[in-house]
Amino acid sequence: MKKISFNVELAKIGVKVQTADGRDVRIICYDRKCKDYPIVALVPDNTGTYENNLVYTVDGRFANEHTNEHLDLVMLVETKTIYINLYRTNKGLYYIHQDKFKDKDAARLTGKLSPEYIQTIEIEVEDL
Repeated sequence: MKKISFNVELAKIGVKVQTADGRDVRIICYDRKCKDYPIVALVPDNTGTYENNLVYTVDGRFANEHTNEHLDLVMLVETKTIYINLYRTNKGLYYIHQDKFKDKDAARLTGKLSPEYIQTIEIEVEDL
């Protein structure tokens, strides 16, 4: 999992939200009648025995932003590694085939079937 900046639209569609210090957050609403702090969330205390009602800006900043950055909201996205093959035509043009592989060896074996194969490239992608 990788932490990225809070995005209210991603949160609304169910992407996992945590505080910057790693506490799971349950967002109660995004439309609190308050111009500056419309998001209401339940955040566990340090012991995990109860939840605090905290309010946030649309950017995920905690109401008391100068002393409690650890309570700011972040998104958790899963990252995964894929492998793609790079090829070059006899005219010197480079291209990547649409196939993607979860296994580096499988990608190389497939690539080596073509005389235009150059190399296999590892890419880390975010999966929302």
